[in-house]
This record gives sequence, structure tokens and C-alpha cells, in this order.
Amino acid sequence: MFRGIASTLALLALGTAHAAAADVVVQPKAGSGLVVTDASGSQIRLRVNEGGEVTIPVLVNGAQQNLPAWVSATGQLGPCAPGAIGSVGPQGPAGATGPIGATGPQGPAGTGSFALPYAGSAAVSGAAFAVTNSAKGDSVVGVSTDGAGVHGTSASYDGVYGQTTSFTAAGVEGFGGNSTIGVLGRGTGGPGVKGVSTSGYAMVADGATQQTLSKGGWVKAMVEVQPNGLGVIRCFNSQQNASVSGDVPCGFKYSYKGAGVTSIDFGFPIYDRFFSAIVAQACDGVCIINIYTEGDSTLKVQVFDSVQSTALTPIKLADRNYYVIVY
Repeated sequence: MFRGIASTLALLALGTAHAAAADVVVQPKAGSGLVVTDASGSQIRLRVNEGGEVTIPVLVNGAQQNLPAWVSATGQLGPCAPGAIGSVGPQGPAGATGPIGATGPQGPAGTGSFALPYAGSAAVSGAAFAVTNSAKGDSVVGVSTDGAGVHGTSASYDGVYGQTTSFTAAGVEGFGGNSTIGVLGRGTGGPGVKGVSTSGYAMVADGATQQTLSKGGWVKAMVEVQPNGLGVIRCFNSQQNASVSGDVPCGFKYSYKGAGVTSIDFGFPIYDRFFSAIVAQACDGVCIINIYTEGDSTLKVQVFDSVQSTALTPIKLADRNYYVIVY
């Protein structure tokens, strides 16, 4: 060790040492310091500068130890005395928030779920909730045992909006089974259901139609009658089940009263409805048909043929086929 120190002193051209016999004093020249390296001379183990700064690299890059280091008032190094370490001070203030970084790549689609019941809100210009199904299946299915399967409400736009580019599919489809309603439209100041088309039919009914008896616009009943013969030969009754609404006699009761006089009981009130009649068979002369109600649901019909008239009878009742339509 003494030979190493002596060699170092010689390389640094150290001055004269002045100290007690038990001490080794190293006095570098001005601007120089004391350096202790490893055996290869490439790693500094200890450096003492002329100004008194002490650098020990192992304290930074060496193996961690269990005991903290301690320095006395005179600069002596050693382990800390018991109780010398104080309590941890309060946490300092948080630093300023840095700028937002770039958005990372999109991760794979998740397979999780969210808890029900679920309610959320958003203020976005696009869809707040969107689901895409790339396979042949439904994107959203709403099922309820006591309420609406899907409920849509809007203050300034459609409550429910459906669109399709297929010529064989519907933008919105409703299915009703077991005598239930497929699609129901309600309106308090406007149409319950409105159909608009720029090139096709605004409304298509692929089946029989029905309207409330107290309202007008659609046909309530139609009948073709052959007096003194088969009676009702064709008919439609909107108050019957759709599957039998055209099955003769459609729930109507036909009665033959005599030549040219018949009656039809429609089975529902017609006294407050509009109706029309026309002779459906050629007459020998001029045909005249007269209709009027008898009671709430019965219509009496009289058909006259002018050719059968005589001097005493200007026109005469005659059996001719006729149509009756109730609106």
C-alpha cells in the first residue's frame, strides 16, 4: 500500500509531506488531486480534488447495502448511529402536467360486457352508441317480457331511424306473432304512421286492411249479391279476422224479400257510415238502384228495370246483380 501511495506521489510530483509520524500526508501540486484507481488504472475508486471535493464512484454504481451512510461534522464517513435517521418529511408539491402525448395504435376488439342496468349520456355530433356486425346477424336485439323491446325518444329528430340499401329488405321491420301488433304508430297532433316515396308507393299493404268503424277513409265492407240465386257471391268484411275476411258470406246475412228487393245485415253499425251501390248486371232498359238502412246494421236494396214498366207501373222491380260498398 505504501509503495502504491509513493508511486502516486511521484507521478503527481507531490510536495513535501508534513504530519505526525503516524499519519501519511499527500500534498498535490496546485490544480492537481489525489486519484486511486483499480489495478488496470481505468476505473477511478477515489478522487480528492485540491478544493476538498471527494468523489467515490462506488457509492453510485456499487452494490446496494442495508445501512445508510453517515458523515460527521468533521467529514468522517461511517454507518449511521441508531436513531440518527429522522422521520420521512411531507411529500413535496406535484410537478406541472406535461403536454398530451400522441395517440397510440388501436388495440384489438374487446370481448367483455358491461353490467345491467346501464345508463349513460354523451354530447357528440356522431352516434353515442354504435354496434357493427360484419356477419349475417342482428347488430342490436331488444327483448322485453313486459315493455318495449326497443324504445327511442328524440326532441328534434326521429325517435327510431332505420335505413337499408337492399331492394328486398325494410329500413324498419316489425314482427307480430300470435295476433299481436307488428308495428304501432301513435300521433297526438300528426300522423301515427306516414309513408313517403319519391318513385314508388308511399304505402303498400300486403294483406287485408282494417280501420276503426267510427273513422272514414278506408273501405269497411264490400259485397256482390245475386238476388233470387246464390245471394252473396263475393265479399270483404274488415271487421272479420284477416284470414277469413274474404270468405263468402264474410259474416253477412242475406235475405231475399221478393222480386228486386233484398237486404244485407253486415253485423256491425252502418247507419252512420257512407255507402254506395251499383247494378252489376245489364238491364233491359234503364237500371235504378235504391238503398237505405233498416236498423243499425242492415241495408235494404231495391233494383228497378225501366223496360219492364207499364202504363200503370212506370218502373218495375227486377232481380239484378249489384255491388254495395260501405266506407
